[in-house]
Amino acid sequence: MLLRRFHPFTTTLAHADPPEGPGIYRTHILRAFLQRMGKHPSARILDLGTTCGHNLEFLSRQGYKVFAEDLLANLRSPGAAWGQARNAKKGKLGIQMPAIQPFPHPDDHFQGVLCWDVFDFLEREEAVLLARQIHRMMAPGGLALAFFNSRKTESPEPLYRYRIEGPDRMEYSCTGDKRLIRYSYQNRDIMQILANFQVEAFYYLRHRMREVLVEKPRRGDKTGNPSPRKASAEKVAAKPASQGSSLPTR
Repeated sequence: MLLRRFHPFTTTLAHADPPEGPGIYRTHILRAFLQRMGKHPSARILDLGTTCGHNLEFLSRQGYKVFAEDLLANLRSPGAAWGQARNAKKGKLGIQMPAIQPFPHPDDHFQGVLCWDVFDFLEREEAVLLARQIHRMMAPGGLALAFFNSRKTESPEPLYRYRIEGPDRMEYSCTGDKRLIRYSYQNRDIMQILANFQVEAFYYLRHRMREVLVEKPRRGDKTGNPSPRKASAEKVAAKPASQGSSLPTR
């Protein structure tokens, strides 16, 4: 399988249940993210997606300090009055995106970062720069959660807001009329963008969403080190994938 060829001991391959009603689906990595945050009662979490008051309240009730940075809010939309940008190289509509600016947060500051699907709307160079910024701001052992859509699109798509319905359930809804080009990254591209992190889990869902959970290596660890469960995970990886199967993660 393609996913296993990259990280046979840290990559997870599973088929999620189909969406549970309009815009609701089962998530496989949110529970692991929340469980890790539970080990830090006063954890600091950075939310980079479209602002969702419910999520801020949900996380704050757990005792976490939440910082929100709506990264996509100021990106130029091809359909907006600001104008259109033609990507001559690809022969399709593109977006004039500003460079990712440094965040005003100190190094090693956050135990968790919620990226949602932000990377999908960034060009490759910007995605790499954002990943580096996240790595700088995250404390060693911290986790980052990200979604990558595998659907190829030729026209701008609406932005979505992700709402936490529970540790295993997410709801997504369109945020309005604003549309941006969504880039479809191959699995190898995702691994390269997140090269400074250790992959904890990688799920490929039936509705073409890929869920990725990565950790900033602790000091003294090498980037990309295998999980302590490497041996048992490799045994599972050697077996044919079945519906709902997954490899163990820390």
